[in-house]
Amino acid sequence: MKNLSDEMLIETYIKAKLTKIEEEFIQLLEDEIIRRKLFNDELIREIVRKYERDQK
Repeated sequence: MKNLSDEMLIETYIKAKLTKIEEEFIQLLEDEIIRRKLFNDELIREIVRKYERDQK
């Protein structure tokens, strides 16, 4: 987890939530996001929008 860039960490977290991956993995991602103080709703919204555009 520590080797992931901030953006990649959040993108991985969002994809994990959207695909309903194991809760334990999601919790690890959340813990790292909190450790890095990255829980920024605007940043997450921006990455979700990017992810949704890429899916089209």
